[in-house]
Amino acid sequence: MSILRSVKRLMLLLSSLWFGTDLLAQDLQVVCPLPSEITECSGMCKAGSSTYWMLNDGGNPAELYLVDTSATVLRTLTIANMRNVDWESLTSDDSGNIYIGDFGNNDNDRSNLRIGRIKVQDTERDSADVEIIEFKYEDQRAFPPDRSNFRFDGEAMFLMRDSIYLITKNWTNPFTGMAYLYSLPKDMSVSEAQLRDSVYLGDNSFLSQVTDCVLLDDKLLMLGYGGVWVCNRSNNEIQFSNPRYHSFGGVRQFEAIASEDSVRFLIAEEATGGNANMYRFRLDRSAAGIEAEALEFDLHYSETGLLILPTHMNILSVTLNDMEGRLIYRSEAGQSFVPMTKDGIYILTVFTDRFLIRKKIAWH
Repeated sequence: MSILRSVKRLMLLLSSLWFGTDLLAQDLQVVCPLPSEITECSGMCKAGSSTYWMLNDGGNPAELYLVDTSATVLRTLTIANMRNVDWESLTSDDSGNIYIGDFGNNDNDRSNLRIGRIKVQDTERDSADVEIIEFKYEDQRAFPPDRSNFRFDGEAMFLMRDSIYLITKNWTNPFTGMAYLYSLPKDMSVSEAQLRDSVYLGDNSFLSQVTDCVLLDDKLLMLGYGGVWVCNRSNNEIQFSNPRYHSFGGVRQFEAIASEDSVRFLIAEEATGGNANMYRFRLDRSAAGIEAEALEFDLHYSETGLLILPTHMNILSVTLNDMEGRLIYRSEAGQSFVPMTKDGIYILTVFTDRFLIRKKIAWH
């Protein structure tokens, strides 16, 4: 186990002990404990109306488990030709083919990142070979790079049209808070993942990380240890750089997410100091019954700064970061005015009593 992974698990254990009492009072409901075969769930995807494929994190057997929402393992599928180096994500395409993301890279030193594709007809077998897609990130030059560029770990993958999209985790030091979106063609014609977009997720090196994702017709949900970021989807374009954050009210080692329908999602955790559970999260109830579109704020510009006027919520604090993730300004509690002194493009983050909202702004 890498040093970074050990540190991460220690911090998550401490966080879960601190926040544990509050968690279930918020937006998550326990569905069931995970079965004993799945102690380090790091990926899941929908298989049927109430069944899901799940996998364990790196170092565990190269197996997928078909599970229902009563924690019963219905079948085990052994992957014969791709060992579990660091499996981190699981998704499927419209034809039913399954994709396994073997691209966990905490130490940023792997040159053997892979995605395994299982043909739909092979999912009915007890053992199957996968088609292996080997790749690297187009802008990674060293293995590992300097710690200031430790941003080539990955735990999230989704499919859209003819491409596979990857969302990275960030272990930079100093921490920049950025997540990066890459893509690969599904036909394996290119072996370098192309950088497509980036987003600033916050200044907390544990809570500002994407651990899995799920794509729907109108949105992309990115899972974190304390909530989800929601990106709108329109005309097969993801508004990746402008997500809305929904907090769970607590922290667990949440590592996998799948959709039940357009508003209900199942979330699985890795066992950290106890048993692991599957949870249900309702996106339509995560803002106390108020439609997400109504939870917004207006910006009033003056010569010296910005005045933030919220709707249906109260401001707790405000931060301003540059596009490299550096903190420029942090407000006092409840303050809604942000002084601006220098032209540029910034990320404005407003923490409210409902959830967190981020906007990219320009100041001239």
